[in-house]
Amino acid sequence: LTSSQFCLKCSCDMSSPRSCDVPGNRRSPAQLRRNWSIASAVVGINHGSVTTPLIFATTLLDKDVGYAGSAALYVCTCLGSLFVSVPLVMSIGHRRGLLLGMLLYSVYVGTFAIAASLRAGSIGQWCACIPGSCLGGLAASLLWTSQGGYLDRSTSALLKAEEESSDDSVVSDEADRRQHTTTELTSVFAMYYLLFEVICKLLSSFALRRKVAPWLIFVACLSVGLVSTFAGLGMDDLGRASSVAGPKPNVVSGLLKATALWSDPVLWCLSLTNLTFGFSAAFMNGYINSEFTKAPSRTFSPARCPRGRLRM
Repeated sequence: LTSSQFCLKCSCDMSSPRSCDVPGNRRSPAQLRRNWSIASAVVGINHGSVTTPLIFATTLLDKDVGYAGSAALYVCTCLGSLFVSVPLVMSIGHRRGLLLGMLLYSVYVGTFAIAASLRAGSIGQWCACIPGSCLGGLAASLLWTSQGGYLDRSTSALLKAEEESSDDSVVSDEADRRQHTTTELTSVFAMYYLLFEVICKLLSSFALRRKVAPWLIFVACLSVGLVSTFAGLGMDDLGRASSVAGPKPNVVSGLLKATALWSDPVLWCLSLTNLTFGFSAAFMNGYINSEFTKAPSRTFSPARCPRGRLRM
C-alpha cells in the first residue's frame, strides 16, 4: 500500500499517524477547502513577514554583509532543495515540513533583527547575518517542497471527498477533475500569498518612513512569523510523503531523482523564468537599493538632471 492511496472511510492517507477510527475524522469538501485556506493564509503571512528583511539587506546592513547574506540565502536554498528538503519532507510529512520551514524562517528574521542592531560591518553583524541567511535558505527549500506536496495531498483528498459526497453517478474525466481542483486551490494560495506580501512590504515601508528603528520592524516581523507558525498547527495532517513499504529516502536518491529531470527541455524553458526572477531580485535588492534608496541625495529628479542629458 502506497501513500498515494486514500482510505475509503475518511479520505486520509493510509500512512498518516491519525487513526481512521477517530470520530469526526472524516472530512467533507467544505472542511478540506477551509483547511487549505488556513494553510494558504498562514504560509502567506509567514512568508510575507519573514522575507521583508531581504529587501533592506544592502540598505540597513553593511553593503558587503548584505551582498554576502543574500548570496548565502540563495545558495543554501538551491543546495537545500537538492540534498535536504525532499528526504526530510518524505520522512516527517508535509504538514510538519511546512511548520518546520515557517519556524526556521522566523529564526532567520530574528537573526536579521540582531544584525540590524549591531554596528555596520562589525564581526558581530557578519556572525549574525551569514548563519541566519543560510538557515533562511534551508527554510525556503523546506517550505516550498512541503507546500507542493501538501497541495497534492489536498487535491487528492478533495477529489475523493467530492466523489463520496456526490449523490449522482456523473462520470467525468479524472484528469480534468484533478486539473480543475488543482487550479482552484492554487488560485486560493496565490491570492493569500500576494495579499500578505503586499501588506507586509507596505507596512514595513511605512514604518521606515516614520523613522521607526529597523530592528524594531524586524522584531515585529519575527513576532508575526512565530504567531503564523503556531497558527499553522490548525492545519490537518493529510499524510506522510513516503510510502509505508518502500525504502527510506536518502540524500543520494533524492539527488539522482533531481538530476534525472535535467534532460527534459521543458524544465530548462521554465528555468529561464526563474533565472530572470533571480537576477532581477538580486539586482534590485543589491544594486538599486544600495546605490539609490539608501542615499536620499541621489534620488532622481528631472529638475536636477543636467541640460541635454535627459532623453525620452
